[in-house]
Amino acid sequence: MKHWVNNFFGLLLGLLGFSSCSPKMYGPPDFRAEYGVPHATYKLNAEATDEEGNPVEGIRVVVAPQGEESDWKNDTLYTDKAGKAELQRLKYTWPSTDQMKVVFDDVDAAERGSFESTTLYKYGLDIQKTGEGSGTWDQGSFTITAKAKLKKK
Repeated sequence: MKHWVNNFFGLLLGLLGFSSCSPKMYGPPDFRAEYGVPHATYKLNAEATDEEGNPVEGIRVVVAPQGEESDWKNDTLYTDKAGKAELQRLKYTWPSTDQMKVVFDDVDAAERGSFESTTLYKYGLDIQKTGEGSGTWDQGSFTITAKAKLKKK
C-alpha cells in the first residue's frame, strides 16, 4: 500500500510541475514560465607593458570578482612575447561588472626584471557589449579590454 501511495503522489507532483510550464496558464497571456540561468559570452583582451610601452612577457593575469564567488576565479592567463593574453568563455551568471577586477602579477621577476603588481577595477577596464542576446537568458556577448602599465620595483 505504501509503495502505491508514493507512486501516486510522485505522479501527481510530476504532472503539476509540467503543467506549470504550459503556455496556457492562468494569468496574463504573455506570461511564460522558464527554467534556466542567465549567461553571457565574454572575451578578455589583456595587455601588459612597462612604463616605456614595451611589452612584458610572462605576467600572470587573473580575472576575478572582488568580494563575491564566481567561476572567473580560477582563470589564470600569462602574457606572451607581445605582452598580450586572451580568454574567451561562456559565463553562467549575469555579469557583475561593478565588482570585476583584473590582476597583473610578475611571477618570473628573476628572468625579465621585477614589476609591481597592478590591479584594474571597473573604471580601469574597457567593457563593451559586442552582441545582443536572445532576449531570454542569453544576455549577449561582451569584450573586456584590460591594459596595464607596469612599474618596476
